[in-house]
Amino acid sequence: MSSADTLKAFRENRFPINPPLPQGFDHTPNEERPAWQVEFLWGRPYIEKSNERFDVRCLDGEARDGATLWGMFGNIEEALKCCKTGPAWGGQKLAKRDLDQQEQHGMTKEQMQARIRLLAKEIVVNEEKNRFMQEEINALYNKLDAEPK
Repeated sequence: MSSADTLKAFRENRFPINPPLPQGFDHTPNEERPAWQVEFLWGRPYIEKSNERFDVRCLDGEARDGATLWGMFGNIEEALKCCKTGPAWGGQKLAKRDLDQQEQHGMTKEQMQARIRLLAKEIVVNEEKNRFMQEEINALYNKLDAEPK
């Protein structure tokens, strides 16, 4: 698969199902990954569906050369819950690790800088989402206050 196909799947879906991954994705040491994989795929869980099983995987550094298996589930709801909350075994997401742990998992300086840029973008997006949610909360309170008592 091309990098464009992979990027499209991860941009269009919060938790992609059977995303088209680059050839050798699960056999590439983390320190040899192209910067775009670190920037756009690192810490992004996805679901691989086969038959009646839903596997949640994530390129998070827990495995040195591929995506970590976060869990295997019998239905999509449980798989999505895992994507949202993380693995039951308590794995850490890269965003919560310090620089020493990042270096331990073989990230190059360029990969760390790419990850920093991605996390900075996420902060901006989350701040905007939080502002919209707060505006909605305020509007709802205003409606409640306007109702006759």
